[in-house]
Amino acid sequence: MRSLAIASLALAVFLFLHTVIWRYGPRQGLRVGQLGLSALAAYLMTSFAFSFFASVAWAAHGWVSAPIFGLGATLYALLYGVLCRSVSLRMVEELVRSPGRSMSLEILKTQYSYTFMLGSRLSAMSASGLVQERHGRFALTVQGDRIARLMMRLKRLYHLRVSG
Repeated sequence: MRSLAIASLALAVFLFLHTVIWRYGPRQGLRVGQLGLSALAAYLMTSFAFSFFASVAWAAHGWVSAPIFGLGATLYALLYGVLCRSVSLRMVEELVRSPGRSMSLEILKTQYSYTFMLGSRLSAMSASGLVQERHGRFALTVQGDRIARLMMRLKRLYHLRVSG
């Protein structure tokens, strides 16, 4: 149980560090490197704090806490990558910002290649219930709107531009 607490606290420290670095740090440089270094620093600081203040040796928790923390940090990095690079999320975000929260296929085709990006993504988003076609226009569903707003908040938190 102690290992889970250490891993959870280290993950919270990592999320805090990453948010601060991304929000207030330099806009240039190796972002992936910063993500990795902040993860490593968070785990080491938390492990050291438990060793120093609670007299818990790394050997007593490290074999369990390190992999749990690594899994959490990896899942977070994957979510972060989706925020940075997902064309589907970019399309959903543009639908949120468009008048009437909908766009025609012709307008979407001017911004995306139908063959390589648009067709398959619109089909997948329709199948998952994020968008639906109404009167020749694609519009967000309630679920799609919620997801888009959540992703937009996360992007604002990290000062990310619309990308994809």
